[in-house]
Amino acid sequence: MIKLEIDKGYNDLTIRIPFAWGLWIASKVRQAWESIPEASNKVRGYVLTTIKALRRLIMGDTSVVVSGKDLNAVLALVSKIVPKNKTFPILGSIHLIAKDGALTLSATDLEMSGKFAIPAEVNNTLDLTLPFAEFWGACKGRETITLTLKDKRVIVNDSVSLFWIDSGEYPSFPGEVKGEALSFAKAEFLRGIDATAWAACSPKNGSSRASLTGVSITPKRMVATDGHRLSLYRLTGESGGEIVASPKFLNLLTTLKGLLTDPVTLYHNEKYIALGDAGWMIVSKNIWDERPYPDVEKVIPAKMDTQFTVTVDKVSLDSLVKRAMSFADTYTYQVKFTLNGNLQAESSNPDKGSFKEAIPCEVEAKAGKEAGITIGFNGRYLRTILKALPGPKVQAEFGTALSASVWTMPGNDKRTCLLMPIRLPE
Repeated sequence: MIKLEIDKGYNDLTIRIPFAWGLWIASKVRQAWESIPEASNKVRGYVLTTIKALRRLIMGDTSVVVSGKDLNAVLALVSKIVPKNKTFPILGSIHLIAKDGALTLSATDLEMSGKFAIPAEVNNTLDLTLPFAEFWGACKGRETITLTLKDKRVIVNDSVSLFWIDSGEYPSFPGEVKGEALSFAKAEFLRGIDATAWAACSPKNGSSRASLTGVSITPKRMVATDGHRLSLYRLTGESGGEIVASPKFLNLLTTLKGLLTDPVTLYHNEKYIALGDAGWMIVSKNIWDERPYPDVEKVIPAKMDTQFTVTVDKVSLDSLVKRAMSFADTYTYQVKFTLNGNLQAESSNPDKGSFKEAIPCEVEAKAGKEAGITIGFNGRYLRTILKALPGPKVQAEFGTALSASVWTMPGNDKRTCLLMPIRLPE
């Protein structure tokens, strides 16, 4: 409730009204101010002073009013930065700064930091941190959000009270990133992320090479590998050096695609990669280790090593692999493929039974070679390769049963995937 005290000469009149009513009164006064002709500057000035006085009376000495739609949209983006498993409790918080007609929200997981600014009515400057999950929960579904600072608490719309933490304990936002710049057409850049980010090695797998947990980006290509699979997307940039970006950072950029400019420009130095525009900025660590990223062109088998080229309907192959995995070992997901005119898949599990089925395909064999090879693949890995190739058909090039196979789409050289085989039991 809001308490209004009005001096009536010898008597004091005290009126108590609901908080929402107070905001409604202030909004009506503002509408009256906007309806006054601009020529009546003196009258407009009196009304504006009244509005500010009402705001101070209703919301206290330190308060911020923002659009619920704008704030919740930003919090949804920030949720992709705030870590789920917090190494330090402070990382589960969000940093708020209110001044100069804007509310700036920032978050970090120590690997990536994001900062977003939205318009706000700021009664007094504010600089503090709040627990992210609780703050977002208090803001959901509200059209207008009012933040009022009272002692060690922030009051959200006069209904939720949150303890705030001094912002001095929150990690500082990285400074300006100066260095080289990589620039790409927006649509091409987003397709490259979709084609490669999934193939990076997960940090949970404990790779000895930090760079393999990221996506290597140069002006001419994006590539990622976990040692079992590799995905390459060819770009048409001109210059700008090389970076290794985390999949989390790149996937956040796909969420921000409505804010991205065209072309997309990534600024980078040895430590950081930065991307931003008016009102927002994302900064991520440039993932490097002592050794350079593997030379992809040397990893992809040469055409002269190809013994068999198989073209097959992608949906049919994906369905075949899915059925075979139902009977495969639940640790290796091993599926045995035999090429003998058709493409045959086999799998077995002593606890479940066995599977054997073939689908038609087109086979092109190297001169002097019979159209036949037996090779094993991890079914789960193969299905991720098929998902990364969006065309109706896929083309696979095989050398030997122990060499990497090359997967592409017929007539499309933008995307190339590699899949390492599994050694089959004798």
